[in-house]
Amino acid sequence: VTIASHQLRTPLTAIKGYSSMLLEGTYGKVPAYMKKPLRHIFQSANAMVHMISNYLTLSRIERKKIEYKFEESDLKEMVKSIFDEFKAVNATKMKKLDLELKIEKKEDYKAIVDAEKLREVFYNLVDNAMKYTYEGFIKIFLGKDDKTGNFVFKVEDSGIGIRADILKTLFQKFSQGEENGAGAVVGLGLGLYVAKEIVTAHKGKIWAESKGEGRGSTFYVEIPASSAVPKEDNSKELAE
Repeated sequence: VTIASHQLRTPLTAIKGYSSMLLEGTYGKVPAYMKKPLRHIFQSANAMVHMISNYLTLSRIERKKIEYKFEESDLKEMVKSIFDEFKAVNATKMKKLDLELKIEKKEDYKAIVDAEKLREVFYNLVDNAMKYTYEGFIKIFLGKDDKTGNFVFKVEDSGIGIRADILKTLFQKFSQGEENGAGAVVGLGLGLYVAKEIVTAHKGKIWAESKGEGRGSTFYVEIPASSAVPKEDNSKELAE
């Protein structure tokens, strides 16, 4: 699985990269009739790259060979880079969404985490919001809980929503919801199972809330304050 996944990811990354450059006009102006198929190529390649990444992580989890490299990382910069990446993805859509990023000011977001794996979790949550939100907004938030001081990452959308019965099993392996009338899958499957495993390894929590079908959803990740890097000087705080 690992070898096959790596062999698949390399050409898919190239397809994603070149289709993005074509859409941006790097190689000249793209005729209007070609933009829609190019968008499909880019979005499909992007989805496959991250699906492969999820399968690789799942394979390591099941073989108990997943290794975590906990190092100091800036969650603020991590979230900003994800937002910038999805701004580019949003630009390829026929019907663009309102993307919003809010990071609480005057906070130090440095923490001891496995940056690569935690970024994968944050990325997957935003990616799911993009997949299941056909119009409206996606709001990304990073801050701290006032009571615990824990880091909180949140993705809120105006998408298709999730039924209460599906919420209960959402983070189980290969959990899938039913399809709605528009043919959209409500369940989010493998990515959320992997996300839960990674967040648990960080001694954190992940959960979802939704008022029901057609009413959007909100996903939360909370990383405990014990993962934070102690400040050497409390007067030094990061501003947005």
